[in-house]
Amino acid sequence: MKRLFLILVIVLLLPVGVFAAGDTMTATEGQFVGMDGRSFRVVTIAIQWQSTPVALTNRVLRDILTTAGKKLWDYGDWWLFKVEYLYTSATGAASNPTDDSDLYIWSTEDRLDILGGNGVNGVDNATDNTIYPATSTQPLTGGEIIDIDNNIVVGATCYLKLYLYK
Repeated sequence: MKRLFLILVIVLLLPVGVFAAGDTMTATEGQFVGMDGRSFRVVTIAIQWQSTPVALTNRVLRDILTTAGKKLWDYGDWWLFKVEYLYTSATGAASNPTDDSDLYIWSTEDRLDILGGNGVNGVDNATDNTIYPATSTQPLTGGEIIDIDNNIVVGATCYLKLYLYK
């Protein structure tokens, strides 16, 4: 019985994603120091849907950042200040994600949306949006999961900019 319980706990707590063919998320980053001496980072994540069905594969933040040459410990203990969603084409263009798609950043520690629902309808095909976390009660660990739901546009592209501070 203990073994079954342990297996169920492990399966439920592991971030699992089925990778759809062709979906990509890649990251670049810049780092600077503010006038008050505080360190800041801006991580830009380029997203492209290429699969059918169009559901974007959820990706763990550390896996996306590893493609930019960063390691998990490079981002541990950084706090998320805000997220900017940037669409990439002309208003209403066919390469923009579906209007009012939803952005979530899931915490692997407690399975809560770090944005607290503020990313619902935050992915737009005509405007850039700034989304603030609901609360800043814990720093990032690198295990957070990026999740965009309700897009139905094959080949859609967009950017997310994560503003982090320490």
